[in-house]
Amino acid sequence: AEWVRDECDAADEESEAFRDVIVCGLGYVETRMSYDIDPDGAGVVERCDPLEFRIDAAARRPNAIDARRLTRERPFPKDEAAEKFGLEEGYDSGAVQATRATHDNSPGSAYTHGEGETANKDDVVICEYQWWELERLHRVANPKTGQIEELTQAEFDRAKEILGADLDSATIKIRRYYRAFKCGNKILEVTALPDEEFTYKVITGKLDRNKGVWYGVVRSMVDPQRLLNKQVSQIQRIIDTNAKGGILAEMVLHS
Repeated sequence: AEWVRDECDAADEESEAFRDVIVCGLGYVETRMSYDIDPDGAGVVERCDPLEFRIDAAARRPNAIDARRLTRERPFPKDEAAEKFGLEEGYDSGAVQATRATHDNSPGSAYTHGEGETANKDDVVICEYQWWELERLHRVANPKTGQIEELTQAEFDRAKEILGADLDSATIKIRRYYRAFKCGNKILEVTALPDEEFTYKVITGKLDRNKGVWYGVVRSMVDPQRLLNKQVSQIQRIIDTNAKGGILAEMVLHS
């Protein structure tokens, strides 16, 4: 595990995600297998832009472990979208695309359109959805081996037809995780997540329970910074309006 993390610079990626938490209250790290680097698969831990995500509004627990769904809206050049998702050339998603903006290096500008290149009106926005559903299973003891097996409803009905109606079972519900990609009104791909968990890991800051949003340290620093700005402005005004900038002289009393 340490070798895999060193190969993909996981520590640096997680540090960037914690920086996002400090600024905007949410950080995202994606854990996946990449077959572009190694045909046999290479583990990748990658920091993701937090403003590309929409998290389950009902999530309240730390790191959003109770979230039922995650959504990511990510722009791709048309040729890259065609390679990755098989999107036909000239397909019009019908969605409002971002327009190219002038460069802005003011504080916080990196979170306006994400980091890297500025948004291009020719980009295609791909929406990725990850969610889980409860699936009913039947836990049945195999008459031949005595081992407990989990059967779906269809498999359980088939087993009852073969073994008879006296087949005992315990019904449980487990989570099944899925992922889908969508462009405009067209669903590109729907697959099951094999690891039974989200590929995106959420790092959360502090929760505003009244508004249901997460926030970081920057929010708590707004009022102290305003106070400091007011103090500096007031001192500068006093210096500017006083005669000769204000003179402090010691008074000498003569008897």
